[in-house]
Amino acid sequence: MFEHKMYDWSGIMKLPLYKNNLGKKTSDDSQPSSVPHPSKRKGAIFEIENTIDIQFNYSYVFSHLVPSLLVSWLPMLIILFIVNHTLNHQIEVQKSEVALLKVEVNLLNLEVLLLRNQVSSLNATVKKEINQLSSDGDPPDVYSVIRAKRETTQGFQAIHLKGAHPEAVVEAGHVGPWFVDTKAVKDSRLSSSFQLREDGESVEVESSGLYFIYAQVYYLTSHALNSFTIKLAPKDTDNSITLAYCSGNTVSTSSTSEVSCFTAAMHTLQVGDRIYVQQREKNRRLIMRSGHSFLGLVRFGNQ
Repeated sequence: MFEHKMYDWSGIMKLPLYKNNLGKKTSDDSQPSSVPHPSKRKGAIFEIENTIDIQFNYSYVFSHLVPSLLVSWLPMLIILFIVNHTLNHQIEVQKSEVALLKVEVNLLNLEVLLLRNQVSSLNATVKKEINQLSSDGDPPDVYSVIRAKRETTQGFQAIHLKGAHPEAVVEAGHVGPWFVDTKAVKDSRLSSSFQLREDGESVEVESSGLYFIYAQVYYLTSHALNSFTIKLAPKDTDNSITLAYCSGNTVSTSSTSEVSCFTAAMHTLQVGDRIYVQQREKNRRLIMRSGHSFLGLVRFGNQ
């Protein structure tokens, strides 16, 4: 049998030493005995001859082994702490964003309710006008009534155009191209009912009404006569209408002079009508810089 003692509280571990008693006879070998042998292992008989005391030094464990383990695991623990802190911070940020989104959703829901109320009010107004108009004759087209109602609610509209190039030599024809002067009309909603057509040489209106139309052309020329017209091209016809004339004369034809000519007109325009400036003489050199040559339309109201 093995006799093995584990660690005791004194920090000493005892290791047993065995000896082999095989072939050793005693006076009691001839007599049977009921006392078992100390130990049997693969036919050999062993007995404890002595023990070795091994003192276990706990101070070494705590002074070397434990610090080594802490040093090896400390970076990983720090990384885990940083990752955990970062994740917690991101979770808090996400929670704050979700709360803000909920507030925005609630505000949008309120706006939707307000818009529904406005639509309901508009529908009631349109139905009332349809009933009033239908009492005088045939029921009108609903879309025309809605379009007329939209146009009456639209306010002041304006667009101011300036030359796309610093200078240009123009044959007898369209003056341009133009582009929107955003510094003149800063609110883009006021210019939203106008569209540039024909490569920027004409302006198409998208709302019917009474318009004030103006234009100026600045010449750098030695010719005696320099003139242009403001033209209206109606939507449903190819025949243009002259709305205004402008003519400027130079003082002397012996040298190059600067001449400007400004004109304006009032006219009722329909949806799809186009306005453009046409040069009357050939081969005229125009200064198209800002403040020199320009074209503009101002809508006052419905016709």
